[in-house]
Amino acid sequence: MLAVFGPTAVAPARFTRFIFNRIILEGAAVRAAAVQALGEFAGSVESVKASAVELLRGCLTDENDEVRDRAITALTALQGDAAQQDALLFRKLPLTPTQLRLSLQTYKMRPTEGPFDYAHLPVVAEPVKKEEKQAETSVKNAEPASPRPNRLYEIPEFADYGAILRSSPATELTEEETEYAVSVIRHVFASHVVLEFLVKNTIEGQVMTAVTMRLSLKEGDVDQWKPVLQLPAPVILCGEEKSCYVALEFAADEIPEATFSAKLVFEAKDAEEDELDELDTIEGYNEEYSVEDFSIQLGDYMSRPVLSDFRASWNELSAENEAVEKMTLPFEDLTTAVQKIIEALGLHAFEGTDRVPIGVGIEEEGET
Repeated sequence: MLAVFGPTAVAPARFTRFIFNRIILEGAAVRAAAVQALGEFAGSVESVKASAVELLRGCLTDENDEVRDRAITALTALQGDAAQQDALLFRKLPLTPTQLRLSLQTYKMRPTEGPFDYAHLPVVAEPVKKEEKQAETSVKNAEPASPRPNRLYEIPEFADYGAILRSSPATELTEEETEYAVSVIRHVFASHVVLEFLVKNTIEGQVMTAVTMRLSLKEGDVDQWKPVLQLPAPVILCGEEKSCYVALEFAADEIPEATFSAKLVFEAKDAEEDELDELDTIEGYNEEYSVEDFSIQLGDYMSRPVLSDFRASWNELSAENEAVEKMTLPFEDLTTAVQKIIEALGLHAFEGTDRVPIGVGIEEEGET
């Protein structure tokens, strides 16, 4: 944060001492981060460059190799030209480490033709952490509710759909502490949407079999959607969470939006743990369980581009790629408006471009 906001402060030189104190007092991980921040700070503020170089030279003898490597990188950048400084100090990876790992795993399962670079990696959304809301516990570990495109590539029925363009974070369709917990992940392909329903059975002594989801189009054009496949979850024991799938086809040149109502449909069987081996012989009864409506929206089709140099790509765009329009938004401040637009459209903000400059208010006219 100091490296980002410090250079624009009234007296930026003061912040170099704050950063260097972390190099002196903290552990290896914090020291390495402080060295990188000091290099970025020096690259942004010419007046502190000379003193920062001296401080970085002192880090060349650090006992930790990561600290030494970052100090060498920063010194090399500061002694080079502007292009070298930008490449070594300010250009970030186009993916977070988590996204890069998931993208590489997915690519390995279904490689594409062409060179192996960021542009050919499948885009996997950042896992979203779901907060535990149990009142009796003040601190809970976050449970990842992440898209799982890898799993779809393992299912032969989806092999002809091609590469996944975007997988949405899971949307909860039931309230907490209900009999059955259901959420949905929307996996978008070039001409198909695969809805992955994660179903959890919480009823003691009951086994769910032949679990499927029955969908009804509530809003949208019925001619734009064609149900082509349904894969049930064969058995879900108490405490288990498994997936069932519904595949919908749409025209490749369209971006259809819709709202669906859904019902969980299954055969329930009362069976204790010692009776599971004889599950086929136990008579069951049909059950239906309504869940909340869900939508497929424009943001679900937005695939984040993988850019190694966002600034260069942005500067290459011409006026033909720009549109300006005035509209009324129901937000009290510009920061909230920016974040809500990003969420609604499924966008990704590169390199902090979602930050609103200090002093810019929502009543001010102009481009942001």
